Parts: sequence; structure tokens; C-alpha cells
Amino acid sequence: MRASALPVVALLVLTGGALAGCQPGPSATPTPPSTARVMPDAPVRDDDEQPKHVIATTRFRCDEPGASTMTLTMHLQHQNSSGTWVDVNSTTFTAKGHDTVPTKGEAFRTRQVTANCAEGVFRTTVAGSSQSRGNDQEVQPHRSAHLRPLPAQPLLRQGLTPPPVRSP
Repeated sequence: MRASALPVVALLVLTGGALAGCQPGPSATPTPPSTARVMPDAPVRDDDEQPKHVIATTRFRCDEPGASTMTLTMHLQHQNSSGTWVDVNSTTFTAKGHDTVPTKGEAFRTRQVTANCAEGVFRTTVAGSSQSRGNDQEVQPHRSAHLRPLPAQPLLRQGLTPPPVRSP
């Protein structure tokens, strides 16, 4: 190697070492976006013996540190006599950050909506979106299992069969 090239090689080695020290290390790896999980539960009665309300619950959770924003719209629906699902109550809510992450001992966060008991079949639906570190995630519409509130239960005790549940 010629003597004039030696300082250039030494400079490149020293500079390369200095640049490598400025590169992000394992601890500087960006946190991946938080994943949202959303599930509507089948509606339940507030009391099995003398119900007054039907309660629809939606469970949701995000990984730490939570979603920047999660907006969900849940509906408690009743199936009318022609088989069409009709909203009897709904709510839209927004949760952010740690409000989207279950606390210690919780599997999910929950929100509820209620309606007065009525004859027929009920279900819960939910849809919405979440944003986490630049990643938008649509919460595809989900439907729960159905609840057949009173007076269908007394019909069963009398030996009568309630009308069949129609699927959409």
C-alpha cells in the first residue's frame, strides 16, 4: 500500500466506526402498532326471574401502550316480526392509550348499552376503528349470538315453543 493511501484508509476505518455508533441499536427499535381485539357478547337479562332490561356488552383490548384512539359504535338490536334487525339503543365511544389496555386482572375492557325487556330476539353488533402509531385498523362489523328474553322463557315452561330465530 502506498504511504499516501494510508491516511485515507485510516480515516475511513475511524469514520465507519463512528457512524456505526450512531446507528439505532436493539433498544431503539420502534414499538410496533398496538393490535385491537373487539368482541360483542350475546345480550343478557339484568335478572333471570324478573328481568326489566336487556344488557349488551362489548369487550375490547389493545396491547401496551394502547391505541392512540379507538372509536367503537355498538348497537343493541331487536328482531321485528318480519325478521328485520332494528336498533333499540346504541352508543359510540372513544378510548385512548391506557383506557384501551386491560388493567391487571382484567382480560378485556368493556362498555354496555341497555334497553327495556320485550318479547323477541336481541343481538349486539359493534364496528369501529383504532389508530396506533400510524397504523389504522378497521374493526369489521361483528354480531353476537342472540338472546331470547322473556316472555319466551315462560312459554317454554308451559310446553310451548317460541317462534324460530331468523338469521340475516
